[in-house]
Amino acid sequence: MTTFLSSWQDFKSVVEGTSRKLLKKTCFPLAIKQLAFISAQMQDEELSYHAVVCHSEQAHIQRKMNNSDEERKQYVIAANILYNLLYRRVNSRSRAHCYSRKEITVFYSRSISLCMEMRDLRVAGFTSLEAAKVLTDCVQSDMAAEHAQRAVRLLEGDFNALLQSLYCLATVHFHLSLWEHLLADVDDIWMVIMKCKSRSSMGRRVLKDLEVITVLILWRTQLSCSGRHKLLMSLYADSLGFHMRRKSLFPKVGTEEACWAFIESAGNIDRAAELILDGQGFCSIMDLRLPRLAHGSLSGRKTT
Repeated sequence: MTTFLSSWQDFKSVVEGTSRKLLKKTCFPLAIKQLAFISAQMQDEELSYHAVVCHSEQAHIQRKMNNSDEERKQYVIAANILYNLLYRRVNSRSRAHCYSRKEITVFYSRSISLCMEMRDLRVAGFTSLEAAKVLTDCVQSDMAAEHAQRAVRLLEGDFNALLQSLYCLATVHFHLSLWEHLLADVDDIWMVIMKCKSRSSMGRRVLKDLEVITVLILWRTQLSCSGRHKLLMSLYADSLGFHMRRKSLFPKVGTEEACWAFIESAGNIDRAAELILDGQGFCSIMDLRLPRLAHGSLSGRKTT
């Protein structure tokens, strides 16, 4: 308790020192260093929630110094501290965690707004992608979708970043059960890989997986099919029909396991256990494939 009060007294004295109207100019750089030290001290004392205030105050000081880039960074640091705190206590139902989620959203939104003001669209895109991933983990899917859509728009020219953004958006739509949007996302991922990485071994495997996922979505939702979708459905129709008939032999077998049997028949037996069984079929296979795809493992070498 003594160290906690001491840290807050130090924080208060630094903040008051930056707001006093003195004859000499306030030393903002010194105040920033002091706040950074206090933040580290609070985190060492496992007072991370309070350390966030130090970074928020640093952002305000950076604004006074007209340093938008550093202000942006402080908001991102504050959001990351809150996220790490929330992630460590994921099973807690404390009201403080509801506030943490809201504050994470606010900090990321401020950071992105500053990027847009600076016209640094690439950094805005990557910050949006980070925000989308964090908010997905925080079960804030609606806000995550908004950030992921922005990331897709801003990172269109970067294959790796665009692929991650599309995957993040598709994951959000999957969690929201927005099947039509998910189908469009899968088609977009398919097109991106087809344009850039279709000749590599990993690229061909991912394209095959995306085709299987497309058929599964169409099968489960009965959405209207485009020409390519109809072709895929016709290619897999025999296998799907056979395993749907086989499903009646197993009364307790769910949709996911029927999908598993279908995928086995489609020639993906070695990957069947990585798919649908956990009810997160799309996420399971894309978690396995896309990170490797997006980080340069498509050079044409055989991957294991």
